[in-house]
Amino acid sequence: MKLVNAFLTGFLLLSLVVFIQSCQNRYKEVVEETYQDGEAKIVKYYKGNGASQSLVREIQYYPNGSKKVEGTYKEGEKEGQWIFYFENGEQWSVGFFEKGLRTGKAKVYHENGKVFYTGEYVRGQKHGTWKFYNDEGELVNTTQFDHENLTTKPFTESHKHLHDSI
Repeated sequence: MKLVNAFLTGFLLLSLVVFIQSCQNRYKEVVEETYQDGEAKIVKYYKGNGASQSLVREIQYYPNGSKKVEGTYKEGEKEGQWIFYFENGEQWSVGFFEKGLRTGKAKVYHENGKVFYTGEYVRGQKHGTWKFYNDEGELVNTTQFDHENLTTKPFTESHKHLHDSI
């Protein structure tokens, strides 16, 4: 009887350890690029091993150590939410990707936190109404895109820099 209890206890403990190990998300962290001081510039996370290894996440850093970009991958392509930051740590932009193509709403901020521009991507191309704001939050231009083709009057020279940044 004691032998059976010891066997069952050992089996249950072994099963528990295997279960806990299988539940953990084990990603391999690889520093792909560093700055001259040795600090991480680009860090990628992989799951699996050998030929079945796949990229699942990437984080890029500024020289001061704050995040520059972070996002996820699926089957080797950008997928889901990607967040971009200013060097001071404030959010610069949030974008969404499907199968490597930008999709959905775009919202980009000035460094002071005010909205810089908003718009929408469809299968990687600008589409619909895009609105541009100055750093005080005032609307300065509205432009229409039809799958990347500009359908309204071009920007005035004073606002050309807004167009060049998208």
